[in-house]
Amino acid sequence: MNAREICSEVYGLSGFSIPTAFQNGSDPDDNLIFFLLRRVARDLAKYRWEELVVTSRITIIEGTTEYNLPSDFREMIPGTMRTMEDLRIVDFPSDFETWAQIDSKVGITGVQHRLRFQGGKLVTLPSDTEEYTIRFEYVSNNSVQDAEDENLTKNIFEKDGDIWLLDDDLVIKALKAKWSIEKGLETIQADMGDYANFLLSLTGTQAGSKRIMMGSKSPYFPQAPYTNLWK
Repeated sequence: MNAREICSEVYGLSGFSIPTAFQNGSDPDDNLIFFLLRRVARDLAKYRWEELVVTSRITIIEGTTEYNLPSDFREMIPGTMRTMEDLRIVDFPSDFETWAQIDSKVGITGVQHRLRFQGGKLVTLPSDTEEYTIRFEYVSNNSVQDAEDENLTKNIFEKDGDIWLLDDDLVIKALKAKWSIEKGLETIQADMGDYANFLLSLTGTQAGSKRIMMGSKSPYFPQAPYTNLWK
């Protein structure tokens, strides 16, 4: 669903008249719900949803120790980094003691490739002079597809036609709960409970996947579901 369809669904469920546009609309409520949708989308994308997992490759070159990560990178999927040439597991993130020993040329080197995060970049040891390509999986920040360009994804809604890439019911229920609180509707507790239960059912469905972050707090319910939040 696109942003307009999502906002229209929440408006209809809340008894509001549906406008022709929400982003830069003439009614302050239309702009408000579009702004709330932007916040909801960012919060929901903080989970390790299967749909947001992306595979990437970086070629390690002799003489270069720092490498930029993909622009949409949020976090690495543990245990997925391997060399493309022989599928060797890469020691990532290499523990500090091992890294320090090898970097100071103390201890055994050449056992395997070792990489760490430093300063927002992927870093290799200076002693790692072999050229090779690593393949890894990471969680993308981008949960929205551009309205005009299907190959362009981003982390925020900018236009009514921008498309949500995750579960439609999830974003509708989350936005409905947020909207009910902002407008002081009588359905606040029912909407919050509905969203909390649906989120739990989705994370439970993906519980068998290595890529869903189970046990993390919901961005909407860090406490009991019926606590009046967002004030």
